[in-house]
Amino acid sequence: MIATKVAGIDLIVDGHSHTFLPEGMKVGETTIVSSGEHMGNVGIVEIDLETKAVSVSHLVANSEEALKLTDATVDAKIAEIIASQETILSEVVGKTEVKLEGERDNVRTKETNLGNLIADAMRAETKADVAFTNGGGIRASIEAGEVTKGDVITVLPFGNYVITKEITGEALLAALEHGVSVAPEANGGFLQVSGMTFAYDAKLEAGKRVSDAKIAGVAVDPAKKYLVATNDFMAVGGDGYEMLGAFPVVNEFAGLDEILSGYMAELNAAGGINYADSEGRITAK
Repeated sequence: MIATKVAGIDLIVDGHSHTFLPEGMKVGETTIVSSGEHMGNVGIVEIDLETKAVSVSHLVANSEEALKLTDATVDAKIAEIIASQETILSEVVGKTEVKLEGERDNVRTKETNLGNLIADAMRAETKADVAFTNGGGIRASIEAGEVTKGDVITVLPFGNYVITKEITGEALLAALEHGVSVAPEANGGFLQVSGMTFAYDAKLEAGKRVSDAKIAGVAVDPAKKYLVATNDFMAVGGDGYEMLGAFPVVNEFAGLDEILSGYMAELNAAGGINYADSEGRITAK
């Protein structure tokens, strides 16, 4: 669509769609390249700066030919950046007594203690009634022991910040339904929650799976408004949460990684981080 509507683009380098275009794709005068998924290939684009001719080729990522594709100047710059960041990333922000579970197949299918911790941090920072974040935004576990800023950024690498919105109970219930709409299949939109509990039955029709949704022990009222905290990606409708996009922003807060780091430090000062694997916030019937 961009290549069709915007004139003058010679090259578009695509990603995240996982599309593999072995020889590139030509749309008008624009070449579009994409090298597949999960580091399977190394894409090579050669551009003639005089004629603007573009040629595309690929190598298997772990092949001898691909491993030779290095540049001393780039390698030196990478090493310099890594060294400059090490002081910041090695700073200890807390200590956890238990492993905090963030593995892909778990945070996208069920409640986990790391999901609970992140959502709790969001709710504590914002004083919202409810907080939730998408499991797909949680990218790693944290092992028991000291936790560094680098560990936190590995868990939350996207630079999301926290947003609060006042939404109706009806929209909140719709969000819960969307989160479990493909269960028990893994879903990046599966919610990790704080301040509420709910149950769902994956055998029922999508959109009619959620039951017993409660906030502070009281059933969610579809007509009532609740202050919810989430990340900026979901707040504008990301991961299919269009029902959230219609509501105005009440407030904006710091980065989610900063909020989690601060919350972990507070918990440590108060006695430590010792989350159970599950607290019954989400019940699969």
